[in-house]
Amino acid sequence: MVENQEACFHKNAPLDDSKVDSYIAPCPIGFEHVMIDAIMYSLEKAGFGVGKSEVVWLFSPSEDKLEGMKVQVAKHLQLKEEKRLKKKYIEKPANQKATYAVSEDDHSVIVGPLNDGSNLFLGQYEGNVIVSRPGATEVGIILIRTSAPPSIVSNIRVIGPLLGLVSIHHDIFTEPLELDQISGIIEDLRCDSNTVSGYESCLNLWSRHASMWKQRYGPLLKNSNDLDNLNDKINGKVGLKYRASCVRNGKCKAKQFKTCDLFASIGGSVPHDKLEGSSLDRQTPRLKSKINPTQCWSVDLKKYDFEVVGFLVDTHFVLAISLIPYQLMNANGFSRTCALPSDVTPPFVTKGNEEYLIRLRPSTSSLLVHLANPQKGDILVDVCAGLGTIPIEAALSNRSVVGLGGEISPYLDGIMSEYASEARRLSNSLSLHGASDICLWDATLLSYRDSCADLIISDLPFGQKCMNSKKLRQFSPLLLAEVARILRVGGRAILLSGIYRYILDYLNGEGKSVIFLRNIFPVNIGGHLAYVVEIERKNGVVYVDRHRDKVRKMTQRRTQEW
Repeated sequence: MVENQEACFHKNAPLDDSKVDSYIAPCPIGFEHVMIDAIMYSLEKAGFGVGKSEVVWLFSPSEDKLEGMKVQVAKHLQLKEEKRLKKKYIEKPANQKATYAVSEDDHSVIVGPLNDGSNLFLGQYEGNVIVSRPGATEVGIILIRTSAPPSIVSNIRVIGPLLGLVSIHHDIFTEPLELDQISGIIEDLRCDSNTVSGYESCLNLWSRHASMWKQRYGPLLKNSNDLDNLNDKINGKVGLKYRASCVRNGKCKAKQFKTCDLFASIGGSVPHDKLEGSSLDRQTPRLKSKINPTQCWSVDLKKYDFEVVGFLVDTHFVLAISLIPYQLMNANGFSRTCALPSDVTPPFVTKGNEEYLIRLRPSTSSLLVHLANPQKGDILVDVCAGLGTIPIEAALSNRSVVGLGGEISPYLDGIMSEYASEARRLSNSLSLHGASDICLWDATLLSYRDSCADLIISDLPFGQKCMNSKKLRQFSPLLLAEVARILRVGGRAILLSGIYRYILDYLNGEGKSVIFLRNIFPVNIGGHLAYVVEIERKNGVVYVDRHRDKVRKMTQRRTQEW
């Protein structure tokens, strides 16, 4: 959520509805402002910018809510100062979490929880207040209306799950309702003329995307024969099979039942009786004759052709159809997770032991790259690369960037090589300008010379699957010292971290003379709360007392654990 509402959308003159397609793209909360700008950037580069596309953040906070957030921020600053002055006499409540005010020169960056029972966390980016909250189903909804063909929209790399929009319904769940009442409201949508026309347009969009599945997802399809009779289904000769799913956030008023209880109601909103026997191609007239049994649509929870997804966001409801065939790739779709499914984005890695597969979502990596705004010829380094998603996304961004990354885990060696090779093959096939490479290294003792990197983007360990809080406390200063050493003066680092206080401790301690904080804001990563920390290199000398001795001890402990 962003304070400045002007940053929440790119809106142009009214678009011709008959010439545009409507999509929705779920977005990690906190990244909405970055995702909107990145989508519009990609569409503009493809020639479908201003006048041909519109990107909007649905259900963005009203001005009243934003003013309320400003007041809350001011109160936190005031309370923090009062507690600082009376520190010896006031005990900190057990449920009160720390809110930090980090002063840099003549501005102050505020970060931490609101502590008002809302489970909201705040931060700042370029002076704008950004708010996020944890939870696997907490997502922002980005609306994309564009005349760009499906081949362009499906290749926008900041988009993970992509859906076609059926209809949007504002404020239909303003009060707590029983399951029967909500089910009735959703099922009655099938009689709404706007919903029916929305299904017709969206299924036409789905059919155009489905025609590209074999070419786009070929290596991942478990049985390509499932697509052989797709044309007959699109032309109305054979009935389609569908299922329904639901994603509901924590602020939705409907809390008296499970999310899966709404699947049947959302499936009931499909006006199949008005669509059966009709071609999904807009150019083909609807069939007037009586349909035969093979043309009847049916519900199939496993071998379905399309998936209808209902999003319950606060008091609003959105109907959409997934444009990615998760069911054909044996991947976790909306129905399995009731949350955001995994990214299915080339280059694909089809081999390797998934137990050791450490991979940030490609869409999240692309968002971080866009946030960094690399320039032509920049050298971008990921010191904790995992599988290498960030440097590869930097190379695939077509910005003439060299992406370099490394990881210490020996289990990833073969998978990293395959992933980098597939990325180079994809880049060559698309004639992109950029390069990437992955290797094995220790992030606390890099083999790069001083001041060689223009940008550093890294997804640091969160202290859950990788390391714990004690190890992170020892690891962070050593890593940040190496980050400061290889960054050129004026270079920036964007770090995604689950525990930001270790970074701030370094900035206020040993790194105070070499690094300063530019921005820090919370984001939702896979349901977990994380923070994006942007720092910049100052003209100072990097020094860590007994750096190599500390690295040697960490290496010895790590070797014993392996």
